[in-house]
Amino acid sequence: MDYLDERDFEILVALVEYKVLSTYQIAVLFFSSLRRAQYSIQQLKDLDLLRTFTWKAAGYNARSSDRHYLSERGAAVAAKYLNRPRKDLPALPRTDGEAKAGMPHRSGVNAFFCSLVDVCFKAQGYGLATWQPERREQGQRRAIQADAFGRLVHPGGTIEFYFEYDRNTENHQALVSKFIGYLEYGEFEASLRRLHPNVLFLVPSEGRERNLERALVDALASGNAPAPSAPPPYYSTNLDLIRSAGHLGPTWREILGGKDRLRFDELAVSERHYFTLAECLGHRWRLKERDA
Repeated sequence: MDYLDERDFEILVALVEYKVLSTYQIAVLFFSSLRRAQYSIQQLKDLDLLRTFTWKAAGYNARSSDRHYLSERGAAVAAKYLNRPRKDLPALPRTDGEAKAGMPHRSGVNAFFCSLVDVCFKAQGYGLATWQPERREQGQRRAIQADAFGRLVHPGGTIEFYFEYDRNTENHQALVSKFIGYLEYGEFEASLRRLHPNVLFLVPSEGRERNLERALVDALASGNAPAPSAPPPYYSTNLDLIRSAGHLGPTWREILGGKDRLRFDELAVSERHYFTLAECLGHRWRLKERDA
């Protein structure tokens, strides 16, 4: 489609990756203003590339807004741009009903990452270099399935992290099993002399944070997980703290034995990856518009 520019194609690709994004989230990732985003989204809808529905989010992003996902025509255009067969794209929602079915969880994950992109753009020297949804990692015996994987750039280096958005829907044993998987994978990483990325849990309340601590203690005592060679880099925060202190503020506390809340840039820095701010999400197109 000759009438689409590079940013239009990248919006379609983002919807392949993240399935459903709000108007605000598309604005954060690709535009310097909400009005510009609204105009571009309308053009994509007029070309029958997007579908739209209204969703009232919960948690710290509790407001109604339009949410957008790819039409079948939009998915075909994105596949062509990526030089991939349409059938090789990940499963995408085909109807409003399918899009809404995954929203309670997806909206929380997407809201966290897009808010982090926005906050980093406004903070000098910060940026989100990577946001990969539903990251799967295979250890020696079992795999972990994180809700997302990210890399945050700041003046002191690059922080790698797995992200878990917890809505207090999993029971205690499910949390124990999740930690056993992370503990095993952490030791697998250590055996390869690689630094285990931070694992960050965003939960509804401080009470749920205490549940995480009990589950981690039980996972360590179960005999089904290896004893970690170093304190596992598992941290939690809750929605009230994110609201009050912000995404870069002192919100993260070690799940096991942590007392003080840490800022994002106080978490362990990766030894492997270094990125420039120009590569970070939300920077490229917003800086282009600002400097035009």
